[in-house]
Amino acid sequence: MSNQLTLDSIVDLSHLSIQKEDDEEYTVGDLYNDIFIRIPYEGVLVIELLNKGLSIEESQKEIENKYKIEIDVLDFVELLLELNLIHKLDGKVLMEIIKTDMNLGWKQKIGNLFFRKETVIMYTILSILTVGMFCYEPSLLPNYKDMFLFESVGISLFIFFIVSWLLTFLHEIGHYFAAAKENVPVRFQLSIRWFWIVIEADMNKLWSQEKQKRYIPFLAGLCWDMVVLFSAVLIQFFIQNQEFIYHFARMIILIQMYRIVSQFAIFLRTDFYYILITYFNSSNLTQSATAYLLKSIVSTKKNIYVNLPEKEKKLAKYYSYFYVLGGIAASLLFVFYTVPAGYTAINGAVQQISSYQINSINFWDGFILLSLTLFEIALWCIGAWKSRIRNTNSQLEV
Repeated sequence: MSNQLTLDSIVDLSHLSIQKEDDEEYTVGDLYNDIFIRIPYEGVLVIELLNKGLSIEESQKEIENKYKIEIDVLDFVELLLELNLIHKLDGKVLMEIIKTDMNLGWKQKIGNLFFRKETVIMYTILSILTVGMFCYEPSLLPNYKDMFLFESVGISLFIFFIVSWLLTFLHEIGHYFAAAKENVPVRFQLSIRWFWIVIEADMNKLWSQEKQKRYIPFLAGLCWDMVVLFSAVLIQFFIQNQEFIYHFARMIILIQMYRIVSQFAIFLRTDFYYILITYFNSSNLTQSATAYLLKSIVSTKKNIYVNLPEKEKKLAKYYSYFYVLGGIAASLLFVFYTVPAGYTAINGAVQQISSYQINSINFWDGFILLSLTLFEIALWCIGAWKSRIRNTNSQLEV
């Protein structure tokens, strides 16, 4: 039996989840194979009719006669076939439904504990208090030199490296448990965001949940970041006589501030980006914004922008401002933190390796730093490669 669609074909789409985004659009997808698309209400009607056992031709007539809607059902089903969203075609299984265990048990209980209404209010209050303390005492704000705990550059950067990755893991674990609260499994993946290598929680399955249930999982990592930041600021504010603890707290503040500010670089598809596309019901804000910004320069971008719905054009215009501001924020972070810190560290390491014997502590101090640098570069290359593969294979930006 071939996979050729005809007007008499019977299509089984019963495995698809359907979530309403607004009065015009719905997110439809395969939860188990992690494929989601955004379609209009007419598409949902077609899916519902096909799931009743009607053929493509019968669904076409039903749509036209009962709902007075003009839509090419065959063309729509062909699109679903291309995206591997059809479970059965004329009784033949095209896409296996590999059901994973969605009962997250103790993970869901932890999510309920840390991301219920009361704790979300607490995270909000801590965020406001932290901003207030920075405004009251600007000297609490970090400097790139705060990453150097000791005179030894290599040991300082090694500790900075370990603490940064531990805090990154804590951030992503926040997403993990918040998603588990909604009974949505999450997997971790290595990725890049411009100059930076990151581990991120893949929460694509959240699109199978209703809109209001997505916000907290997307914000969860930031919530835990604020708890760590608030604690470090309190330590810096009240414990200044313990030199190591004080400087360690400043290092943590530097890491967390860097992480939080980088969230505003939404063109890198940060957590804030997913909040925005959820709130504004847009599945492709980045493409729309770049089309708006470059429409006067690149003809292909102009064509993309011209063909956007009016609502998407307005969103693209407003989002483009955030896009530019995010680019400026990321550039400032890179220029005033990453570059100076990297130059200071690598320059010191090269001097140590060239000036001291191999049996010297200073030599090995520089060696540690250069090894960390090469390790980061290797991770960046791996992340870039994996991101390229994911972008090539992705079905839709959601």
